[in-house]
Amino acid sequence: MAQGAERKASRVPRDPEVTRLAALKRGEVDIAYSIRSELAEELQHTKGLAHKPAGGQGTFWIYFADQWDPTSPWHDQRVRRGEPRHRSPNHQPSLDARPLQNHGQHHPGLFEYYWPPQAPIYDPVKAMKGGAYVYGSHPDVDALFQEQASELDRTRREATLHKIQEIVHERAIFAHLWQLTFLNGVGPRVGESGLGLIPGHAYSAPYEGLTLA
Repeated sequence: MAQGAERKASRVPRDPEVTRLAALKRGEVDIAYSIRSELAEELQHTKGLAHKPAGGQGTFWIYFADQWDPTSPWHDQRVRRGEPRHRSPNHQPSLDARPLQNHGQHHPGLFEYYWPPQAPIYDPVKAMKGGAYVYGSHPDVDALFQEQASELDRTRREATLHKIQEIVHERAIFAHLWQLTFLNGVGPRVGESGLGLIPGHAYSAPYEGLTLA
């Protein structure tokens, strides 16, 4: 039966990740935050330890500023999408032990009015076709933005914001890189770590919800 932890203490080691993982493996601590890269892979393969991501509010992406220049390769939407030369037909986003989460948007999925895009699909026929392109701006997006700014009905505003995100995604105005997520380690004495109980929060919380196994 799970029981609440009466005393909680935090430590900040001088040599962060290596020391945190070593302390977790030795049982000196029960929760270790932000274990990345090869150390996270070691954590995943250590018997008795659990690997638990949390957080995820920071997104990283590239804006194609030269997409408006007709002489630039980035003017071609197919290039911005990585088609057809820059992506294998069998390409799939990788899931590894780095603090990343690929979700394809320029803001976190836990935000209100988030529109979840579909994963990119390689279409060799579509990739070889051209298409109409608006140079300099996207008037329809500008109009939709003004529309949602004055909309008081939540449902209609959500539909407008979803449409904006869909258009931005379809036209490959930016390239999503990753969404930052903390990869954490949890020891065998922990019942509830509190990681992920509060969406978007990277640490264990609320403290009163933490339990021992």
